[in-house]
Amino acid sequence: MDRMGNKQISATTIDGKDYLIITSLWNGQGDSSYRYDVFYFENGNIKVVDSNKMSFKTADKPDLSEFFASLYQWINSDSVLLIAADIELDKVYFSRGKTVLNPNVYYSKKKSVPVY
Repeated sequence: MDRMGNKQISATTIDGKDYLIITSLWNGQGDSSYRYDVFYFENGNIKVVDSNKMSFKTADKPDLSEFFASLYQWINSDSVLLIAADIELDKVYFSRGKTVLNPNVYYSKKKSVPVY
């Protein structure tokens, strides 16, 4: 389930092809849901090339390394974080003008947030 207030959108280029990455990383009220979708547009249609989702009880403190390793296959030094809104971190990150953020700016903080 996607949660309002916890959406992240990034743009990346892999092997010369442009992709959008949309993630929703949410913890709250004892439940957690981490999801990402990678896609591109072709002739007005959305082509999803990769997705991953984990739902779990927050108290279980699962190993998230596999989820993030899968996501980081799509992140490189040229990737751009367009926007990341996160209720838990009480912050919004975004690129604008000469300030271009890599998605790792957000994800590195999210990986370090304790799962309660």
